[in-house]
Amino acid sequence: MKRNANRNPSKGSKPAPAPQPKTTPKSTPGASARSRRAERHPIREYCGDWVTGNYWIKIGLTRNQVKALTRLGKNCSTSESPCAAAALLLISLGLLNEDDTISKSDAVVRYMKAEGFTTFGEYCQGAMRAKEAIRE
Repeated sequence: MKRNANRNPSKGSKPAPAPQPKTTPKSTPGASARSRRAERHPIREYCGDWVTGNYWIKIGLTRNQVKALTRLGKNCSTSESPCAAAALLLISLGLLNEDDTISKSDAVVRYMKAEGFTTFGEYCQGAMRAKEAIRE
């Protein structure tokens, strides 16, 4: 009768390596296309105060938004994560100037309704593309 070397590792034989989980997005049974996309795009940059920052968010940005934020972050910070630093800066400035932020967001919402935009992302996408085209 043959002994299975993997069943009794204490006899000097090496146990079989544990099976590694498959990392390809298609291997996740029942996962939607959206969740598979999220698996392929991990968080690339972090910025925040590790001592007092107790709430972290993950947001999705378009390529044009990333380019604009990265350019802004390189101009106004020395962070190793210029895009995240610029996003944190803009959020902080918007919160510090809450009255201005509310009035500007109300104006944007009125414009979006008048022009037929259904989402803020749809509105921003066209504006960011036009701005990038001018820069290039």
